[in-house]
Amino acid sequence: MPLQASDLGWDIPIRYRRGGRSRLAGIELYYDFPWSNHFPDGRAQFRNGRCLALLVHEGCPDGLTPALLVTDRDTVEETIIQTTTHFVLVVNLPRYLSQATANAAESYYADRMGIRALAARPEVIDAVMTQMSIEDIETWAAEDVSRIDQLRQIVGVREGATPATLEEAVAALSALGQLDRKAVGVLAGLFGPDSDRAARLELVRHITADPTGRYVTGEVLVQRTSDRVTDARNAMSDYQQLLDDPGSNETTMQHFIEENLWLLGLDYAQMRARHPLPRGTMDFILQRFDGFHDLLELKSPQDPIIRAPGDSNGDIAPSPSSYSLSPDLAQGLAQAHVYRDILSRGDSLNEDFYGLPHARDARLIIVIGKAATMPDHCRRVLRELNKSLHHVEIVPYDILARRANAILDNVDLYLVAAAEALTDGPDVPHVAE
Repeated sequence: MPLQASDLGWDIPIRYRRGGRSRLAGIELYYDFPWSNHFPDGRAQFRNGRCLALLVHEGCPDGLTPALLVTDRDTVEETIIQTTTHFVLVVNLPRYLSQATANAAESYYADRMGIRALAARPEVIDAVMTQMSIEDIETWAAEDVSRIDQLRQIVGVREGATPATLEEAVAALSALGQLDRKAVGVLAGLFGPDSDRAARLELVRHITADPTGRYVTGEVLVQRTSDRVTDARNAMSDYQQLLDDPGSNETTMQHFIEENLWLLGLDYAQMRARHPLPRGTMDFILQRFDGFHDLLELKSPQDPIIRAPGDSNGDIAPSPSSYSLSPDLAQGLAQAHVYRDILSRGDSLNEDFYGLPHARDARLIIVIGKAATMPDHCRRVLRELNKSLHHVEIVPYDILARRANAILDNVDLYLVAAAEALTDGPDVPHVAE
């Protein structure tokens, strides 16, 4: 269970979310300010955060859970809070972002707290280097004039040649124009399969910052449709293995859906996982392409949905008075309605506290259990229940898989039809312009 402010002796409410897997190593992340105040994009990460998360993992005693508590209050100093379950490093975010150098976590906390647990660890140095941008290199070099000479040695300036200034080197990199296929391939290698996911996202954001970039990106995505379908098929195979595993639970499925938003359909552009509330945490807030949001609540794939005592084969339906919602589904329904009530109280609260600019009567989706394990008469009751609920849908995990596979089948049919049209279609006369 997430920590509460009282567990840490914290004097104001705190919120919880899971840190980004790449930039924050998936660490538990607590904070005492609206996240959107400092991070409008809503992502659970910050600059040089990975080395900081690794520092906490390294120093965490056995048996405890490592965590970060991030604050933006000037009066709060960095410290370590240790509870019976957690090892929590308090981070003053503005100071950390402004003062942490390239080997961010170690240098910053070595100066302020005497921590040197990660000195000379190659994997940490590598993690920091993969996150550095041109702007980071400029800042690093500006701190010490001698570092400019180090940069010149790296790029191999000829003896006797007039060395380029740092500004000229950065300008030369920024001014790269027409590149041949080989050069483009070398640059692309910087963002290959082993690169940081967040770094790739940042690159795509820059590429799509103008109309031309968005157009050519869309063109490439169309060309990659077949590859993307193959990737999705592989993901569905992994998903089916999770469904077949009796050890799979809510947390297992949560992690998978975080990595595969498309599994929920084609209506959603973005998700926010484990979104905190004053007294609870929503599993997912789903942002639709129209800018509005839906709520997704997960239960375990092992949970029952409709309870009805009867014969083991489900051939004989019991009396109507014997049917009931399972406790897990009943709790999920009540929980989701409470969340919707909170998010429906006013746009001002939603935008300031939750970072949701467009409040509305959100649709609720509860994913629970498996239809395949239900007797037919229980499946019919679930079907009737979904008909009667307003803006609420109860979806078994295997039905979610069936829908996703149907989408992929339709795409495959389109690709086959498109290929046949190109090879066997009638000749179209050329019309001169």
